[in-house]
Amino acid sequence: MPELEKTILKAIEHELAATVNSGTDGIYSGLGEIFHYQMGWETAAKGTTGKRVRPLLLLLTVNAFGKDWNKALPAAASLELVHNYSLIHDDIEDDSSLRRGKDTVWVKWGRAQGINTGDAMLNLALATPWGLSKDYSVKMVAEVFKSLQHWSLELTKGQYLDISFENRDDVSVEDYFEMVEGKTCSLLKAALEMGGILAETDPENIMTLNKCGSLFGRAYQVQDDWLGIWGETAEIGKSNLSDLLERKKSFPILMGLQNKGEFYKLWNGGRFEDTNIFALVASLADEGIKERCENKYLSLFEQTIDAFGSLKCDKANLTHLTNFVESLLMRKF
Repeated sequence: MPELEKTILKAIEHELAATVNSGTDGIYSGLGEIFHYQMGWETAAKGTTGKRVRPLLLLLTVNAFGKDWNKALPAAASLELVHNYSLIHDDIEDDSSLRRGKDTVWVKWGRAQGINTGDAMLNLALATPWGLSKDYSVKMVAEVFKSLQHWSLELTKGQYLDISFENRDDVSVEDYFEMVEGKTCSLLKAALEMGGILAETDPENIMTLNKCGSLFGRAYQVQDDWLGIWGETAEIGKSNLSDLLERKKSFPILMGLQNKGEFYKLWNGGRFEDTNIFALVASLADEGIKERCENKYLSLFEQTIDAFGSLKCDKANLTHLTNFVESLLMRKF
């Protein structure tokens, strides 16, 4: 990891810890324990904090436009808390037992405390941007709030579509990408837009940053869906059979259904278990779906990098941002 990223990541963890500890002290220390577990700070399991993608994107965006990223730390912490509240609720909604290779919050503390912890984390997240007021005008803080709340709502709309797809047989690839715009792209757009606002860049750059977030999110999700079938279990932190067993409408699965070949017949032949799941995986490869997914991802990857490259800012500073994005999109196929 480059030195700038290491420095920013350390500052993010410090800001997050200070925010969480101030909001869950005293008689709420038990709630604080759950927060710490979700954030990956428990001493029993190292390396479970996640990549802190969104706060890093936000601060690297501020840096790309030549401004002091340290002043934007409250916004970065707020966005990461929003992301983690959504993961807590997502795990409950999906009945997922593992997250980052360990028990999910609801498995460890129960569904009721899981829901409450997610609610608490969201409200703490929405209180956190006020910390920006020591370095930014009230107007700019309000713009950051507006961006955060707008994209947070878009996130829940995307989750609504994702859940609704479970009971639909008419989901198209176009529907899938509309869902991805909410569920995956929204907080990436928030990171880039909030960073642009705090860097006081012009409206044209803000529009480009939104485009970058959309393309980045689409590429990331297509790749994630590919890994959900063909990735290594140890690498992705969950079973690589779960998307098929749970009949998720992921990108490879929708492509396979659209093909109306052997995979389509197997998928619609009733429920399936581990014993015949490998026939589904084999049929996707035989019908060229694996390769088509890879080609779609590569196309989105190139468009993403081109979009970031079109930003009007100091190219040396921009390199830190684009290199970080590239590192995220170069996960193993």
